[in-house]
Amino acid sequence: MNTKNLVKRMAGAVVGTLLFAVVTQIEISSPVANTYLQPRMGILAVVSAVGGPL
Repeated sequence: MNTKNLVKRMAGAVVGTLLFAVVTQIEISSPVANTYLQPRMGILAVVSAVGGPL
C-alpha cells in the first residue's frame, strides 16, 4: 500500500473519531423532564446506513 494513501486514511480515521467523540458530549434539552436529544444517534444511524452495505 502506498504510504501517502495510508497516511490519508489514518488521518481521516482519527478526525472522524475525534468528531464523533465531540458530538457525543452534546445534549440538547427537551421540554420533557430529564430527557435530552442526542445528535450522536442520528450520526450513528447515517454512518451505519452508508457503511453497513459495504
